Amino acid sequence: MTSCRGTTPRFAWLLGAALLMSLHPLAAAEPEADSPSPKSGPRTLSEAELATLRQRIQTDRTRRADALSREQEAAEQQRQQLEQMQMAALEEETYWEEEAPAPAPNLAAVFLNTLGSEMAKHQAEREAQDAFIRDVERQQAMIVQRRQREEERQRRDAERARQQQSTHAAVAPSPAASAQDVARKAEQARAAEARDRELATQAAAERARQQQLRAQQATSTAVAATPAPSSSDAAVKPLRFILSISLLNKPGDTVNPMCYSNVITRPGPPGWGGPGFLPPGSGNQAHATVLSMKDAFIARCRASGREITSEGNFNYSWNRSQGEEAGMQQVGPRHREDISVSL
Repeated sequence: MTSCRGTTPRFAWLLGAALLMSLHPLAAAEPEADSPSPKSGPRTLSEAELATLRQRIQTDRTRRADALSREQEAAEQQRQQLEQMQMAALEEETYWEEEAPAPAPNLAAVFLNTLGSEMAKHQAEREAQDAFIRDVERQQAMIVQRRQREEERQRRDAERARQQQSTHAAVAPSPAASAQDVARKAEQARAAEARDRELATQAAAERARQQQLRAQQATSTAVAATPAPSSSDAAVKPLRFILSISLLNKPGDTVNPMCYSNVITRPGPPGWGGPGFLPPGSGNQAHATVLSMKDAFIARCRASGREITSEGNFNYSWNRSQGEEAGMQQVGPRHREDISVSL
């Protein structure tokens, strides 16, 4: 029997028999009278059968080689992952063994960071105040434009009335109606002028108040920027503060009303009110103490009968330094429209 290269004779014979059966499925079903008697021993394969057999053997080899290659690649990936895990564990052990102690905090850097954050907060407050003033001025300009448009409309109406009077001379308005119209227009003009004066007065009062607040903030920043040699000797003083917020106007007001709280005293943070640097976290503790009273303060202001302008206009004064302690004496009701509440 002719055998294929790389294949045993018995394996080739079995494959040939299987191929022959697949190529001649009806060979076993033919009558014995129509076919000669079978020969003893294995049958010699034809060239086409041998080619098919070789192709199948080659395909099987290729499939086995691909499977072996994939298994080798998977084993290599697992080996690489195991090496990476071992290297990571070794690096982590080396890091914990060689980790240096944390450096001591730089008090000067802490102070500069705190001062920078306070200055940024004051800058944001000044920008909000400037935006409020610009909004008031814009509303005043819009009122002036509306008044001008109203005057122009009234002039056009008067011109149109004169033209109609000249065209229809027979139909003349009664003197009583003309007097009422003139009186109504005069009243409207006086009301518009009163509103303009009121807005101008409010804008001037708001600008004066903002300038006073900026002067107080500049004084407190200058005093806070003076460092002391040490923070360990700073005295602990009670935290004292006054809350304030602007209120909406009512008819008859001459200035923008404000709502002020009484002087609130709480236990001061470490180093609060002393001449040196504050320990880390003391400023945040004081700020959180002040903000904890915000909601109750706004509720008391609304209970007085006036509505606040906006929660963004909430402000406060405190005794962070000696200059701010003295400035608190100037914070409080100064006009009959201002309101004082107790917490």
